Amino acid sequence: MRLYNFSAGFRALGGAFKTSREGDALEGVLGEDADRQFITLQGAGVFEGEAPVSESSWSTRIAGHEDALYFHSVSVPVRDDFRRWRLHSTHTPISLAHYRARLRAGLETVIRPRT
Repeated sequence: MRLYNFSAGFRALGGAFKTSREGDALEGVLGEDADRQFITLQGAGVFEGEAPVSESSWSTRIAGHEDALYFHSVSVPVRDDFRRWRLHSTHTPISLAHYRARLRAGLETVIRPRT
């Protein structure tokens, strides 16, 4: 998986969010939790437009932050002007308690099938 762009909010967090550039590989950059999400999403065909919506709960550690950061994301595959699939994602910070609750409920990654 390669980066197209991080939002200004992610870039402000620093670490890999600030230093990564368009085209950089993301595997191994954001941490094991994010890597597991990438594998799950790839396996579900999200990056090829096979699932219309996915939700993920994930964590990352960033230099300069004492504790891990936790996020809930909603991702939608979209085509660019050249008909290549891109994954557009919005990420909301969540608490450790919320993150753990989603994992316990089996909601770490939810792939919504096409209807």
